[in-house]
Amino acid sequence: MSMAGDAGRERLKAFMSERGLKPKPWCDASGVSKNTIYNFLNGTNSTITVDTLEKLAKGAGVTVPVLSGSEIEQPQEPISPEHLTIAITEADHLIERTGATPSEEDRGKFILDLCRWLQNNKP
Repeated sequence: MSMAGDAGRERLKAFMSERGLKPKPWCDASGVSKNTIYNFLNGTNSTITVDTLEKLAKGAGVTVPVLSGSEIEQPQEPISPEHLTIAITEADHLIERTGATPSEEDRGKFILDLCRWLQNNKP
């Protein structure tokens, strides 16, 4: 499966818009050259390879079928207030103990990851 042509371009633009994704940060998170996206979006390249789609999907936290529009993403269970409190407390303790200075965005992502982990590993 690859993404190709005008339909692929429109799907990628819609996906980016839905998620508030900007090409450079998304490519950085995905390990893909930003020129890959720019060249596809402006029509210089007519396709995006399966390998690149897999990297972009991973960078966006979705599957390739969700990215390509062939599958609808299943909504996640809402985060419980209890899990959020635990995740914030644990993240802040870890940050303090290690002396790390993450950006607010990275701290938020870490807390969200901890919440999801707690929800997926309930006793």
